[in-house]
Amino acid sequence: MILSILLFISSFVILLIEPLSAVQLIAAGVLVVAGVWNINARTFLTYVLINPKTGQVYIGRTSGFGEPAKILKKRMYGHRYIKKGFINPMIDKLGNGVLFHPAIRG
Repeated sequence: MILSILLFISSFVILLIEPLSAVQLIAAGVLVVAGVWNINARTFLTYVLINPKTGQVYIGRTSGFGEPAKILKKRMYGHRYIKKGFINPMIDKLGNGVLFHPAIRG
């Protein structure tokens, strides 16, 4: 997180110091995006939904920043299986950082 903030501040200062060429502007943009999109702070998780009428089980995956419960709640908004009667979303597995991206994909 601290690295993200430092990258963002340094790229912003570069933009203010002097006029930039197109290549420098792109490089500064990349630094800003890297600072905002810190993949190591991203939480990856799998979740389970159950349809009480049919007994079917749905397993899904999602990711985001912040608390896992909030990430799952955001994912459930408008979820097509919730509309089909699946209820009780439960977090199955979770992890932070780029190494967990392939892990939740099986």
